Amino acid sequence: MNIELSTFKSELTQARSTFCGSWKKETRALSNMLRYTKKIDEIIKNIWGNFSINEACLVAVGGYGRGELAPFSDIDLLILTYDNASNNSIDAISTFVSSLWDIGLEAGQSVRTIKESIKLAQTDSTVSTNLLEIRYLSGEKDLFYQLQKERRNKIDSEAFTRAKLLELQKRHARYRNTPYNLEPNIKESPGGLRDIQTIKWICAQFYTSVNWQKTLASELLTDEETNQLKRHEAKLKTLRGHLHISAGRCEDRLIFDLQTKVATTFGFTTEGNRRASERLMQSYFNSAKVVYQILEMFLASIELKLLAKNNDLKFDQFKKKLWIHRVNTDFLEFRGLLDFENKEKLQKDPFLILQCFRVLQETPGVSGFSPETTRVIWNNRKLISDNFVKKENVKKEFLNIFKREQKVIQTLSLMHRLGILGRMLPVFRKIVGQMQHDLFHVYTVDQHTLQVMANLERFTKIEHAHEFPLCSELITLVRPYQLYLAALFHDIAKGRGGDHSVLGEIEVKKFAGLYDLEARETELICFLVREHLAMSSVAQKQDLDDPCTITRFAEKVLSRENLINLYLLTVADIRGTSPQVWNNWKAKLLASLFYKTNRYLLKKEQGEEVLSGHAQAEKNRKLDNVNGHAGEEIKKYLNLSYFLRHDIEEIVWHSELLYKNYLTEKYIVFFKTTDDSIGLKVVVYGKDREDLFADILGYFQYRGFGILDAKLNTTNHGYVLDTFLIDQSVMLNEDILRVQKACECELVQILNNERKISVPEPTNKLSRRQKNFPLTPRIELTPDEKEEFYILSITSTDNPGLLYKVASVLTSHKISIHSAKISTLGEKVEDVFLVKREKLLSEIETINIETELMKNLST
Repeated sequence: MNIELSTFKSELTQARSTFCGSWKKETRALSNMLRYTKKIDEIIKNIWGNFSINEACLVAVGGYGRGELAPFSDIDLLILTYDNASNNSIDAISTFVSSLWDIGLEAGQSVRTIKESIKLAQTDSTVSTNLLEIRYLSGEKDLFYQLQKERRNKIDSEAFTRAKLLELQKRHARYRNTPYNLEPNIKESPGGLRDIQTIKWICAQFYTSVNWQKTLASELLTDEETNQLKRHEAKLKTLRGHLHISAGRCEDRLIFDLQTKVATTFGFTTEGNRRASERLMQSYFNSAKVVYQILEMFLASIELKLLAKNNDLKFDQFKKKLWIHRVNTDFLEFRGLLDFENKEKLQKDPFLILQCFRVLQETPGVSGFSPETTRVIWNNRKLISDNFVKKENVKKEFLNIFKREQKVIQTLSLMHRLGILGRMLPVFRKIVGQMQHDLFHVYTVDQHTLQVMANLERFTKIEHAHEFPLCSELITLVRPYQLYLAALFHDIAKGRGGDHSVLGEIEVKKFAGLYDLEARETELICFLVREHLAMSSVAQKQDLDDPCTITRFAEKVLSRENLINLYLLTVADIRGTSPQVWNNWKAKLLASLFYKTNRYLLKKEQGEEVLSGHAQAEKNRKLDNVNGHAGEEIKKYLNLSYFLRHDIEEIVWHSELLYKNYLTEKYIVFFKTTDDSIGLKVVVYGKDREDLFADILGYFQYRGFGILDAKLNTTNHGYVLDTFLIDQSVMLNEDILRVQKACECELVQILNNERKISVPEPTNKLSRRQKNFPLTPRIELTPDEKEEFYILSITSTDNPGLLYKVASVLTSHKISIHSAKISTLGEKVEDVFLVKREKLLSEIETINIETELMKNLST
């Protein structure tokens, strides 16, 4: 037997090698899969035949049952036994399964009776689905046929369909309900192979077959839709095969690491400034979009079929009776679905397409289109021609979609899925499926754009006012449709090369000219598109406590109207990049910049003097809140910049902590949670020394703490008052109060040289995104205007211990850090430090420091 197993192992190795070698672009995926499946069948059946198993049936299930094995697909088997199977048979089955593993065939298997299989299928839709596509391999055929019969008789079609639809809903939600993720799962993402399989399974449940001929014969899909699904299914299966081979494992995610390799093996090459991987992904997104669109039509049809079944009517009879509400002379509605009264009229009057979207927006209770309406719009989308979009009534109707208060993004998203938005606005078509090669976006450009618009619309909904109260309040002061247009154009020029903000502004002007926008509207939307990155940049990279920062930003913004609109667009834009990018700290920075700039612009509008004495007045205003002797002390020892950089609450806290302790010989450390749960506030006070900042960061590195913000203050008598904001997310499972006390004690001991710690070497493990979109560190060390300080700017990929590396290098050159502005956007950091050394740096010293920092951040 061992000799035979070694033979089977060799056959399996040869079969896999041949299969992978023959997987080329011109090879038909299904043919390749079937040949491989047939060879696996042969090996498994031959091994089965070596055992005396007379009371069981060997059945292929899952993808193996369908004959759709990709290069590294799982092999799933069901072994059916009689209720009274002998111990000898059970033992033989166990040995058979072990033999499969011995030859390297990692088969998943279940051993059940028919009764057990049906009972499990009635409660588990996954098992029920597996039993829907079983394929006989060997053994007792009667068991196989009996199982088929029992499943047919005892699995309810409606219950099965409802379960599959619920599975689909949950699966789509895991992928954010969009096909346009930058690292999609070919099998599981919306528009992927699993969606096609779901259509097949439901059709098979109703029509007792999983083949496409039965699907074609059903009322659920048209011939054209079925043919499109067949084409895109073959394409996705072929792509999945290349993905498996490129990965060398069962990998269904088109991750960044593999996109270029798969693109090459799939036959894509770089064309102009478009990478081969970009062309591959746009091809994939095109297929996913079609599959997703046909799935939606199918789901609407199946809902009607289930309703017909509940009403004991045939599907055709039910369809004739269901349109019971007339919306107007051209449209009917039933159960929230809109339908054309006369579809033939659309050929003569394509304006009905836009009217259909208008009725969707304006009619309460209407949530979508009927399958027939969806089909007729999709199939007639080419009626939206260049000449058509120039008609005055067409332009007015299209613009009104943005101006109506209800279902704006639902309508635009549906227009996008049906190919109408790209035809009304051809420039939008260029960003469909456009990849974004950076460290924070997770969507394609078109999906990100719609996500930003959805975020803006969310601000207008009273039920979401608790999420972003300031945004919900501010959006009542502006015209939302102008923001929707700005969001539509803010990234419209991505992928062309050059500054997409400037190029986007040009597109806005073209649109404004074509659609006769008012001059002030055009000016505002141009401003928003041109400057849509400005507020985020200032908030995260510049010192918001410096009055000059606020002045410069206010002069760029010019008016409070511009400021309000820009703030709303900025919040929506950041939240639309990735669920991980937005956090409470970014929210606080943006809100702080908004309030300070708004105050500046308000005073300017009222004719008040803005700059004269502003800094001293601000200091006095804050000191008014500090009581008695504590206020006198902090005023004596802290300089003006301290009062500008800290809010009243912090100044009061610091004055209470340090009262009568300003001349202490020991270091003082306090930890405190923030009221908004952003993180932990840390205060360190004591005599200044060159390596103090490095020691503090070394402790944070030791503890694994991430730093959100740092404000470093040097007092008038040579002490430092350094404050840090620590990311609290790493302590989710810990008692925060206990951590505070422990950290206070440890850090005090370390700074007072009462305890030593071994700081772990920072890990340099890069994420997939960082590997595939590498960012060369950019270091710039320049003197300020007064040549009193140096400004150190660092742009790099984020990694643990980055600040500690910077502090260590600066300490080795006897450079002290006076302030730090920490900014993290996704996996990219842009930090700015204000540093000082007793002697001015020569040009050679500056270059050496920059080189050393570059070396440390690159390793």
